[in-house]
Amino acid sequence: MRNALDESQIQKLLPRASGEWVRSIGRPRLVTVDRYLPVRVDLADRAITGLPRGWHQALSAEILATAQTRQEELESAPDVQPTPQATGVKVTPSVQARMPAVGHGHRPTPLSIPGRKSPTVAFGAAAAPQTGVTFPWLEGSDPFGSRDDGSPDQSTEAALFAELSDGKAHQLQIAEALATTANHVLIASPTVNLESLSKLGDAIQAAVARGVRVDVLYGETDEGTNPQDVVNLLHRIGYHAAERLGRDLLKPAKDRTGSGASLLIFDGRGGALEAVIGNYAWVGSPCSGRARSVHVGGTEFMAQVARAAAGLWTWSGDPDSADRWRRVADRCQDDTAVSAARGDRLKDQVLAELIVDDEHAQVTQSSEDGSLRVGGTCRHENGFAAGIRGVSVVIRHPVTLAMP
Repeated sequence: MRNALDESQIQKLLPRASGEWVRSIGRPRLVTVDRYLPVRVDLADRAITGLPRGWHQALSAEILATAQTRQEELESAPDVQPTPQATGVKVTPSVQARMPAVGHGHRPTPLSIPGRKSPTVAFGAAAAPQTGVTFPWLEGSDPFGSRDDGSPDQSTEAALFAELSDGKAHQLQIAEALATTANHVLIASPTVNLESLSKLGDAIQAAVARGVRVDVLYGETDEGTNPQDVVNLLHRIGYHAAERLGRDLLKPAKDRTGSGASLLIFDGRGGALEAVIGNYAWVGSPCSGRARSVHVGGTEFMAQVARAAAGLWTWSGDPDSADRWRRVADRCQDDTAVSAARGDRLKDQVLAELIVDDEHAQVTQSSEDGSLRVGGTCRHENGFAAGIRGVSVVIRHPVTLAMP
């Protein structure tokens, strides 16, 4: 797993009770702290207690495997089983294990095997005292709201406006977005080439001339195109539209993001933020499969999409440009709170979950459960973007929604 997160991934890792919401997530930074999150594992039921709801997808398999390995070690060598006071491990007839609650004197690994002897214990030195260190949530109900199956539904309310199922529909949609939006347009394409980008040049120039901020990001460059070519072309378009102001309004990514994300974000006719999420290459060569996207809205869901846009900018070589999309996300979250206080209801309402990067690893693409997943991803085996990179949306309601 990568050692970097952006806010589109962090928002699901923040535990919150029903009715609570996260208004703002600042720029993440990597901090190393000697801490553990204690959890309890029941191998008989394959249940994990104490793990925040949003962490189950990423960590359940690793934790269960670690606990199973430790249990086998204890069974094969019972005479070296450490005492619970020395290690923070609890093993009972129901086969429960607790992750260590102390990490002083060494740098913790992402998943340490509970019960492994520290150097001080191995040489007979006194173990660190454990008095006063308790974790009451391990003994009672789980405040993080974990589901029994370990795969929580983190859907939010959204509005489903349309389905786009061919290249022509996508071209009409981006042309309309550039022609009608008043404030923002973000184009994130899995690939980019100068020919496809040039075809949108007039529409982008007209939008910038009206004072619209246009962002262009891409996951990879097609053969024969390099990032500097893209920057030079868009700088020319911006200058012709608004002279020096054009460079502030038209923001090209300086480098590829490595993401397979296909996003079009813009202000709708009513002024509310909307998005088209799918697998269409807006400024690149068409994908080998069928182009498929969904046009969605709703302030609560769009706050997540805006954070995903900020996340893409952090990988683009110009991380400062992410700040504007953080502010857009904050405004969407504020609008959600106001709408909730008024009792407003969305039209064309569905339940939707935004899936970002490595979250795709355990999200099924089957529609047998009544859900529909639409999006674009790519897998990198090594390099700066190792893992799964992309953005998808899972529509879980209504169950009758389907695409042929």
